[in-house]
Amino acid sequence: MQDYTQTPKSMSLSSYKIAITFLLSPFSFFAQTNTALPSKETKEKNYKSSIMLKGHYASNTKAVGLKYTGVVVLKNHQKCAIGFNLASEKIWPTDNLVVPTNFQSNVLFGIVGLDFQFKLNDQLFFQPEFSILIGQEQITQLISTPASYNQYGIATSYNYSERNTDQIISGGHLEQHLFYYPKKAKNLVLGVSIFERFLNAKYYEEDLGVCGYLGINF
Repeated sequence: MQDYTQTPKSMSLSSYKIAITFLLSPFSFFAQTNTALPSKETKEKNYKSSIMLKGHYASNTKAVGLKYTGVVVLKNHQKCAIGFNLASEKIWPTDNLVVPTNFQSNVLFGIVGLDFQFKLNDQLFFQPEFSILIGQEQITQLISTPASYNQYGIATSYNYSERNTDQIISGGHLEQHLFYYPKKAKNLVLGVSIFERFLNAKYYEEDLGVCGYLGINF
């Protein structure tokens, strides 16, 4: 004869197990999802880029320009990165530069180089740069010729004309940046630097100065 006395009890236990599993399943799903999220959020990009407006004031020149920087974070040294930069500058002489009174000198530069970035903390980075310069220097000479004379043969008026001479110039550039990434201003980057450059311009062969940066990081 079969024993039916255990069947209701067995069915009751099974029902409890199913109900408990059903009730706990949302919490189990949430725990798995919550565990997976941090790994995605904390994962940082290997390659970082910046586009910045720049301006400098130096011993012989002043300039404005635009600069792009891209660096790759080293896999085994997360606080270090290496990359490259591209920049363009429009340069004018300062009052310190001795240029003949009837001459003007203007330079348009292209700059390409290597960057080495070192993380000081989450917001502050030290970044030395080694670059080469290549550009065009325009020399403008103001020429005056007598237009009229008085009775004593002395010129009383002049005609003026310009003579432009263009030449290709090149040189080297060393710069030490300090970049700051504010936490409250997402993607903003601020920077200051000191630099020295050597080149074969007509009226100066070296320049030493400071530079300021404002841009976005992405």
